Amino acid sequence: MKKIRFVRPQDRLIGALLNREEESQLREKWAQEDDEKINRLGVSFDLNPDHPTFFKELALKLARELYPASKKRGRINKWTELNRAALVVEIERLKEQSLAKSPLKTQCYNLSKIKPWSEFLESQHCDSTTPDPGSILLRMYQDSKTLPITEAVRAVYRFHQERGSLSDWERFVRDVVENPHPG
Repeated sequence: MKKIRFVRPQDRLIGALLNREEESQLREKWAQEDDEKINRLGVSFDLNPDHPTFFKELALKLARELYPASKKRGRINKWTELNRAALVVEIERLKEQSLAKSPLKTQCYNLSKIKPWSEFLESQHCDSTTPDPGSILLRMYQDSKTLPITEAVRAVYRFHQERGSLSDWERFVRDVVENPHPG
């Protein structure tokens, strides 16, 4: 489609030798040109020039194009308090189950290789500054142990443990890790 160009009013000159009728005809011609271009512009935005709200819709389309709302900067942080608390409980769970007394960093590294944590860490929006997934989990574990929500998540785990419904606990962890910002 050919680009629509509008002539600025200051670029439309009326000759000094024109009489009133010729000047009126020239102004009418310019008004018709502008109306045609406005209609073509509206059509380029998939608007119907005959619709009663045509001019409002066109003004909104142009305003949104010329003055867009500012975008949020940076990556979306996938580490929510809830999935951080779930991480704490999962690491504590690994420590309980571990027969060998492996270091915490090793347990974090092992957890980073298990779904859903492995996929979470591999996702492009993960806010990690180091390529070592075990270090990332260790740092998040240390930063999250004292979050107020962590004790509540521990209670949820204990509830499932006592009921013998650890598969429900694992489903819960998978949900909060895979969907950090539901909605």
